[in-house]
Amino acid sequence: MASWSKAILAIANDKINHNDLPGAVETASHIPPNSPIYKEAQAAIAHWQEQWQQGETLYKMAQEALQNQYWDRAAEQVPALAQLENPYWQQRADQLTSQILSEKQARTQLVEARNLAKRQNSEALGEAIALAQQIDPSSHAWAEAKTELTQWSQALLKTGIQQWQQGNLEGAIALVQQTPPDPTLSPDASDLVQFSHAQRLAGWSEAQWQPSFKQIWGLMQALSTVNQIEPDSQLYRQSQTEREVWQSQLDDLMQLQFANLSASLGQRFSLESAIQQAALIGADRPRRVQAQTLVAHWRQEIERIEDRPYLRRARELAEPDTIPTLKAAIAQASVIQLNRALRGEAQSAIATWNSRIETIEDQPFLDEARALASQGKRREAIASAEKIRSGRALHEEAQTAIRNWRTEIEIAEDRPILNEAYKLAEQGSLSAAIDVASQIGRGRALYSEARSTIAQWRIEREIVWDSWEAESAPESDDSYYEEDYEYEEDY
Repeated sequence: MASWSKAILAIANDKINHNDLPGAVETASHIPPNSPIYKEAQAAIAHWQEQWQQGETLYKMAQEALQNQYWDRAAEQVPALAQLENPYWQQRADQLTSQILSEKQARTQLVEARNLAKRQNSEALGEAIALAQQIDPSSHAWAEAKTELTQWSQALLKTGIQQWQQGNLEGAIALVQQTPPDPTLSPDASDLVQFSHAQRLAGWSEAQWQPSFKQIWGLMQALSTVNQIEPDSQLYRQSQTEREVWQSQLDDLMQLQFANLSASLGQRFSLESAIQQAALIGADRPRRVQAQTLVAHWRQEIERIEDRPYLRRARELAEPDTIPTLKAAIAQASVIQLNRALRGEAQSAIATWNSRIETIEDQPFLDEARALASQGKRREAIASAEKIRSGRALHEEAQTAIRNWRTEIEIAEDRPILNEAYKLAEQGSLSAAIDVASQIGRGRALYSEARSTIAQWRIEREIVWDSWEAESAPESDDSYYEEDYEYEEDY
């Protein structure tokens, strides 16, 4: 009995862990009163029911708070739900967190949509409708948004009908296309909506230059939609005119799609066949421009098929990376003529190989220059690196090295001068130090350091002179001033 009862209680626990409270209670209730774990089972049932009741209460409070936009109050229920032992309510706590964010966003969207609608113009109404349609239908804000969305749509539709009646069909369609479907429309309004919907579907076929089944489907749907407009409708004549255009476009598009399928095989014969099929679309056909675009594209594909072997062979020739093989690769790639599809790719490869040839030719000069520089022969290094002419592949690298070596030369030449100046300054001969440091000319590597130090020494010298002048001011002995003047000369 005990083992059986424990097994039953384990099954009940599994059910509650899978959010099945009724199943858990029913299962645990099968444990009879004479079982040794009967009290434990009853306590478990009571605990489950208590936890479930708490969870439902907390969740209901959160939903009421959300409906009334009390975001903080709703958020307070999240940790309370998360503390419940049952995994179901812990999951609901996570869901509630996401819902709070979603409700806030939905409410913000609704407020923005209302503000737009208050402007009382067609453009703003269209924007309000578009924004309101983004509101999550599961949110509390949607119930309000749905009512106002209907009002705004009717207002925009009314304006669209007025535009149509005034002869501005294009403007009317632009307005009506912004409204969501409404089965309660009047016949005229319904026809206008259908016509605008057909226009939108037909417009898909203009989205890209390559034919697709989506474009074909769009035109077929447009034709099906426009066929629903009755002969007694004010839009019937215009709809039939568009129908003829769309039917012609559909015929052309079907032919181009068939040609495109042939071209997709990627073989020369299939591309030539596709070109022949597309060429059948005459100059007076609505898809003539698209056909010519496809023909040009397929001709380029044929050129790629013809010229790819030359470029492949050129790359194979270039693999040894020697000057003769690189020149041979350049000659091979140069076979691809101007205005061919692979001309740009060939020229890019040729430029790379020319650069590689220049690198191979000039690298010895740069290597020699670096070797000389490592021996302290920087002037000889510069002379060697300057053999690499402007426009060559390694010229910039060589110029960088030259600038560095010239800087090192200048530092080697000027550092003793600056050190001598520092020494004089330490001895108190600031004027002499300034004169020595001033020998370092503008543009030299140590020029900035020299000028900065000179400026500091001048300040220090002024301080010394000012202190002497202050000390000597009360004195009237001429001999003192003479001695003082001579002493200043040392500074």
